[in-house]
Amino acid sequence: MDKADEERFFETFKSIIDSVVAEKRQTQKWQKKLNSFKATVQFKLRIDKESYFFCHLLANGGNYEMKPGPAEHFDLELAATPEDLMNFTNRTYSTTAMLLKENVYGEKRLQIKKGGKHIGKLLSLSELLVLD
Repeated sequence: MDKADEERFFETFKSIIDSVVAEKRQTQKWQKKLNSFKATVQFKLRIDKESYFFCHLLANGGNYEMKPGPAEHFDLELAATPEDLMNFTNRTYSTTAMLLKENVYGEKRLQIKKGGKHIGKLLSLSELLVLD
């Protein structure tokens, strides 16, 4: 993937995450969760059999910011294909399906690094990313 493709891919992924957060902000029940969630979440998106795209989400005090590239330090790392992650956010795939079923590359659809140490953040993030 060349630099221009990476920038387009990042902007598309960023707009998806931004739109999910914006939609949640419109609902009163999500205000407290959005404002209290604090984490750095790295996304390791599998583009093809041999390459990954890294970006990360910084969530702090109700501010959510996507940044390209890997994070120096992160609380959670979620690895998935972009298609699987999109199907998860629009509720086509359940959390169980993401954790137990395999993707087109023979790996689990959602792989979590540091998840056991930050299980509360992982559970909150899965609620925040999924559309109502």
